[in-house]
Amino acid sequence: MNKRGRPIKYENEETRIEERRRQNRESQRRYRLFHKINNYEEFVKISPFEYDKRYIKGIVDHFKRFDYNFFFTGTIDLNYVEKQKNNESNDQVVIIERRIGINSVKNYTTKYVQYLFDKKQIDRCFCVIEEGKNKNYHVHILMNFTEVSIEPENYLKNHWLIGTSWTLPVDDKIKLFNYVCKELRPSSNLNRDLNKVDNWFFRGDFTKPVIVRTNKPTSRPPVYHKNKSPRKYSKQTFPRL
Repeated sequence: MNKRGRPIKYENEETRIEERRRQNRESQRRYRLFHKINNYEEFVKISPFEYDKRYIKGIVDHFKRFDYNFFFTGTIDLNYVEKQKNNESNDQVVIIERRIGINSVKNYTTKYVQYLFDKKQIDRCFCVIEEGKNKNYHVHILMNFTEVSIEPENYLKNHWLIGTSWTLPVDDKIKLFNYVCKELRPSSNLNRDLNKVDNWFFRGDFTKPVIVRTNKPTSRPPVYHKNKSPRKYSKQTFPRL
């Protein structure tokens, strides 16, 4: 007896469905491998310096669209209180230097920022952790201070309890973003560089960027206190860490 039409390829419907699933998985695997190879080829075409430059530019281009009015820098010195007491007294006490890792610095900074949010002092912030030449970490925070009836510099300093700090009004946020992101090197193989990339963070409202309008200011003007003039940012503006 001659059979007409397409021959039966699967014994039953379950076998057909299982075979189609296997084919789909194999097709998706080839698709992912194809794009992975293409992305790798594009990555190796650029230098590590160019890759880091693009990474920083992406951060700056995104976060510069929002308002910030103060720039905070906090140092990490676990012996700060003991040193203050030592300076106030005549007795000179030998102090053993203590250090903490970047994860502990981030945990403390996160709690510090959360405290400011709970007190409704700020509504957004961008934070980067850097390592100074003395191998001690310090923190840079661009923040939008909403409560300007108090003096932000003293308020932030009094609540940063693990070292010294200083605060400046934001004059040029693009320069500040480039300044705080200068040590972010995702192309590096060093743990200390990758730790900095993994531990920068942001908090708050980043849903409403500044809308650029003709003949209107693009951001909130910086808040200056009486008898204080605007600061210009340069390498000499910030003390060596």
